[in-house]
Amino acid sequence: MIQSRTLVVLHRPIYPRNIGMCARAMGNFGLNQLHIIAPRCDWASPEVQHVVLQGATHGGDIIRAATIHRSLEDFLETHGQGVRIAFSARDGEGKRVSEYAELLKRFENEPTHSVWHQQTALQLHFGTEDDGLSLVELRPMNFIARLPACGPVSSFNLSHAVLLAIHMTLVGLDRENSGPPIDAVPLPEGRLEHPQRAIREWLEALGFDLSLRRVNIETTLNRVLLSHCPSPEDVRVLEKVLFQTVEKLKSK
Repeated sequence: MIQSRTLVVLHRPIYPRNIGMCARAMGNFGLNQLHIIAPRCDWASPEVQHVVLQGATHGGDIIRAATIHRSLEDFLETHGQGVRIAFSARDGEGKRVSEYAELLKRFENEPTHSVWHQQTALQLHFGTEDDGLSLVELRPMNFIARLPACGPVSSFNLSHAVLLAIHMTLVGLDRENSGPPIDAVPLPEGRLEHPQRAIREWLEALGFDLSLRRVNIETTLNRVLLSHCPSPEDVRVLEKVLFQTVEKLKSK
């Protein structure tokens, strides 16, 4: 089931009760894998834990089993592989924000995408309450999505965002209930190292000026590559080809 492979990742959360309410929202839908990156409250203190568990109510077991990471780098070292979806209204270095409903529809039209494979982790990433996900935090994401709002207030409380995102995910990817799609591509274990340096050197060798605009050919290529969730072997082959091309261009 998709619940068993879906992770909720909170980046730098501030308010203990919010964290607990996120766990409660997860429990409502049968999720239990909570990861917290660099919490900005004193996580180890009894007072904070008391407030967190008050917010979690019946989601206390999810809080007690939550994994705490010192940094984003720490998280990526242990959970670097998977389909990473960031919820934000902020564009991230060439990655454009998609409406989440449209992104789920796109997955529906791509039956071989890794998101459908039962061994692929699906990561839902949420930013801190005061300013959301930073550009650095958005950089390794495969997709950036915006949650729907019908009124004049478009920002969500963190726990409300988690609740809505989980609900839309389970409804949008319910194809698993009738069995896995044929030919869905699994992502092998291990951290995905995105070949940004190889892409930059290749484009510079071809004569592209990458300093002119915020969104250029470099950011476009990076976005296209990440959105297809390539395997580590795909990345290694691409990186090798790019560096070999650079060397040949330089030798002319």
